[in-house]
This record gives sequence, structure tokens and C-alpha cells, in this order.
Amino acid sequence: MRSTSTKKAVFAYLVLSFLVGTWCTTAQAADFPNGGDGTVGTPWIIRNAADLIHLAGEPAHWGQYFRQDRDIIWFGNAPIAPIGDVANGPFTGGYDGGECRIIGLAVVGGFAGPGGDGLFGIVQSTGLGSGVITRVVLEFPFILGTSADVGALVGTLQSGALTQCAVRGGFVIGSVFIEASAGGLVGNVWAPGVITECYSTAAVTGRYHVGGLVGTNAGAITNCYARANTVTQIPLWPVPPAAVDLGGLVGWNNAGAINSCYADTTAIVPLTVGQGTNVLSIGGLVGRWVLPASPIVFWPFNYSNQTTPGVPGVPVPHAVSNGIGAPIKVAWAETIAASHSLAELMAQVTFAGWDFNFTWYIVEGADTPKLRNVP
Repeated sequence: MRSTSTKKAVFAYLVLSFLVGTWCTTAQAADFPNGGDGTVGTPWIIRNAADLIHLAGEPAHWGQYFRQDRDIIWFGNAPIAPIGDVANGPFTGGYDGGECRIIGLAVVGGFAGPGGDGLFGIVQSTGLGSGVITRVVLEFPFILGTSADVGALVGTLQSGALTQCAVRGGFVIGSVFIEASAGGLVGNVWAPGVITECYSTAAVTGRYHVGGLVGTNAGAITNCYARANTVTQIPLWPVPPAAVDLGGLVGWNNAGAINSCYADTTAIVPLTVGQGTNVLSIGGLVGRWVLPASPIVFWPFNYSNQTTPGVPGVPVPHAVSNGIGAPIKVAWAETIAASHSLAELMAQVTFAGWDFNFTWYIVEGADTPKLRNVP
């Protein structure tokens, strides 16, 4: 017999589903029935799980524009495949989440190879306003990846932009079959992809480049954070990769830019056995940071609060740091990423050069900085 608390939870779910209009089947009209025509000025309206299922299954719509106008509860619906893939092409349109939530989203990748897994698998810009995803809020997503790049919101951001998006809780699990990148928000950001004013608190697991926000970054990340998550390396099959990079914010920063960001990560957990002779780099902010050919090191400080774990049993060489794992002991490392205590991260004076008038706010002594424009 169900307990009283279980009955109350079921009843609350039914009521909430009715109120937000998400108690639906997968049946859907040829186009989206809630209004719009898919253009920039009159985007299709996304209102329920059926609309997202329809979008994921119709590549002909992946170059159009969408706006979500209410919360969507995913529970009760089967996992979807990513929107944008190698076989059918990337998502090149636009999606405005309207700060509405998608609760309990489930995505399972179906292509074990190049490409990306997430709500959006591959995103690409073809011109002004194309490939832009904004104001999307994912709560408690479950993303099981099989492709090279896995993230809750986007697997591979080839170009385009993510702005004012959030991932709250949930799990991102990268592929165990290929050398993959996994991130709480995005798996892999190519140049010239841009991420601004976004955050993730998801738990991220992967086997290659793993970060609380982004697995691999060659683009630009500005005014973002990853907090209260775990970054964990999973077993490697059939053989270990040449390098493993684990970071509270980014696993491998491959000549990308990271400005005004921080990580306050619960734990960074390497696999300490069966690694062969691979190089392991662990950093509270970034596991491994490769500078561009013409580096600019005058970016505002980035910060982390992570006492990185010891790695007994892991063969050398490996690099561990509270800021940047590798390379370590170089002049520019502390100008790009500084490690502080949690108490210091709760003081505005720590964050030199940050915009606390329009972008960030802080409750002194009680919490770390939060984004003004992201719920």
C-alpha cells in the first residue's frame, strides 16, 4: 500500500501537470499548434513535452525559431534524441526559453561517434541571430551520452551563443566508448562559440575532458559559474585515453577565453586505478589550460574554491592545483585563476573587476555571487 506521503506526491504531480498544461501524449499535429510560424519575429510556441518531442523528431524545423511560454514537466515521457545531429544537420535556428523551466528532461544519445548529446546535440550559427539559445532553465535533467560531446543543454556548440541559461541539479553522463568531453551545460565549445551569463549545478561524469560547466572550451566563456556539483571520471573502456582533464568549471580549456567566472565544486573525483600511463590534470577551476598562440592574459580574475583531492595510485605525470591543474607553476596561472576560501568567495571585494551593478549580485557573508539576469 502506498504511504500517505507518496499519495500526496502523486496527487501534487497530477495537479501541477494539469495547471502547466503538460499532461499530454506524444501525438502532435504536423506543425506546432500553439501559434507562431517559425520566423524570428513570430517563433513557434513551445508549450508542452509533445512540442519538444515533435521538434526533436523533425529536422526540417531545426533551422527555425522557437519560444517556450510555460513550464514543462517531462516526467512520464520517454527520453528524446538530441535536437541537431551529424546525420540530419545541426540546429541553426533560435530557442528562447523565456526563463520557463523544463523539469526532469531525459535525453539518451543514439549515435556513438562524432557529434553531441544534450537537449540540443549540435548547434551552429549560419548568420546574425542564428544558433542562439537563451533563457533556458533545465531542472534535474538526466542526459546519457553516447557521442563525443555531452552536455545537459548542448552537446557541441560549433558556433553561435548561449546566454542566460541554467542547469539546476540533475546528471550528465558522458560516453564510456569513445574519448568524450562532458560538461554540466555544454560538452564542447568550438571557436567562435560564446557562452555568457550561464551556470550549472549538475553532477557530471565523463572519461576524458570533464568540467562542471563545459568539458572542452575553444570559444569564450564570460560571467558564468559552476557550483555545488561533482565532477567525476568514469572507468575507461577498452583502453585509457592519453590524457584526462577534470575541472570544476572546464575540463580542458583549449586556447579558449574564460572571463569573470568561478567554480565552487563539491568534489572532483579521479579514477585512481587502471589508468595506464595517461596524464591526469585536475584543477579547481580548469583541469588543463592551453594558451592561444598569441595569449592575452589581462582578463579579469576567475576564481575557485576547491581543495583538489590527492591522487594516490595514479602514475605520474599528473598535475593537481586548486586553480589550474596543468600547466602549473607558470607566471600567468594566478593572473587567470586564483584559489580562495569559501569565506573569501562570499565577499564582493574578492572579485576584482567584476560588474556587480548589472551582471552579478552577492549577499555578503552568506553566499557566493549570483547572476542578476538568470533565475
